[in-house]
Amino acid sequence: MNSTLTAPTMPDPTSLFQSMVNMFGNAGTDAISVIGAAVALGLIVILALYVWRLLKKWLAKSQ
Repeated sequence: MNSTLTAPTMPDPTSLFQSMVNMFGNAGTDAISVIGAAVALGLIVILALYVWRLLKKWLAKSQ
């Protein structure tokens, strides 16, 4: 048996993503917007907690 292995070809991610969005219609677009907003809000909260802890540390050193 002489078989040659070929690497699998992945589909174009933009067309795959677009076809998934098209399948769900407006609900897919809305879901992506909600997920994006949730990720952005999570990053804002994490950064705010980090800055708050840093500020508390600076204020404790200044006294």
